[in-house]
Amino acid sequence: MARAAELTAIQRQLTAVQKQAQALVAAVSQEQMWRCPSPESWSVGECLAHLNIVGQLYLSTMQAAVNAGWAEGRVGSGPFRYSPFFRLFLWYEEPPPRKRLIPFKLGNAAPAMFAPPAQPNEHVAEDFMTLQRELSALSEKADGLDLSRVKITSPAAERFRMSLLEAFGGTLAHERRHLWQAERAREALR
Repeated sequence: MARAAELTAIQRQLTAVQKQAQALVAAVSQEQMWRCPSPESWSVGECLAHLNIVGQLYLSTMQAAVNAGWAEGRVGSGPFRYSPFFRLFLWYEEPPPRKRLIPFKLGNAAPAMFAPPAQPNEHVAEDFMTLQRELSALSEKADGLDLSRVKITSPAAERFRMSLLEAFGGTLAHERRHLWQAERAREALR
């Protein structure tokens, strides 16, 4: 069976995010990694720590959905599409940031469960790369599932359900948004 085109696109996006993060981390020292450009802004390290926290929550939810999808025989070959609502969400989430559509500020006012820890983590970049490898492996495991019918409940909002395709797409858009934010933080330190 041929690989789903949507998962091929997800893999390309994962590779691009990894390269962007590697270039970002290579351009800062460990001390610069945790220096905030202003009291209202996150540092490069805080952006990565936030992505690790959110990513791990979504990864575990997505892993459970993939396992359930296979157990329930929810197979399909696509093409798979985002819902109109989710296309709007992706447009909003992609960098650069747009007007707020959600009831909390991005930046350093994320919901407490997603806020980066106060203590710097010297392994934050390695943890982010591990997360990307785990997402990549999960997309491989999901190949053959009906990416529209396998659903997850958002760890951020219990009333918000999305397809597995939307979970992958939303995770990557969120990563691009905060990598953009981290690049701005790095530039502000120059």
